[in-house]
Amino acid sequence: MGVTVYEVAGMARAVTASVAEGRKAAEGIAGPLEVAYSSLWKALDNAAYHGGELAHHTARGAMHAARGVPRSTDAAYDVMLAVTGSMAPSTADTREIVRGTAAGTIRGAHEAGLDLGRAAQCLVRGASEASGKAGLPSGVAVTEAVNGIMEAAEVIGPEAVAQAAEALGPDLGRSSGGTGPAD
Repeated sequence: MGVTVYEVAGMARAVTASVAEGRKAAEGIAGPLEVAYSSLWKALDNAAYHGGELAHHTARGAMHAARGVPRSTDAAYDVMLAVTGSMAPSTADTREIVRGTAAGTIRGAHEAGLDLGRAAQCLVRGASEASGKAGLPSGVAVTEAVNGIMEAAEVIGPEAVAQAAEALGPDLGRSSGGTGPAD
């Protein structure tokens, strides 16, 4: 890959801040971000090979930038839609993209001082909606998102795990299987 993951996160942060600044607080930013991120993937060598990692760092950088916009934690929903939608046409593994996006969003939300529980809920809703573009059944996309959320929470620490688990509720437990919750 021609750039480092830190450069990807920085580019995502700049793109997200630019798009968010130009939009009204009530408008979603998923569409403009998807267009911007699609251009980013085209410029990177081997983007498909590093799909999960690129998704992670893009989402992480996006959440850093989202900190300054109204309802910033809700940007997790838009980030899931934008990153998944922009990478879906590539040959990258869409499960890795969804999982990487979820994990990166949680890490970025934590680093930006945002509400992890709310971010987790927004990610699950976004994964369910993005599942069609990703070519995954909704339940599989949600399961991958939940697994990414919990993996990131474990890296952050026990309090983050408790916040995420409480926000997700008992019906969205982690799974290594591919079926996930009912559609």
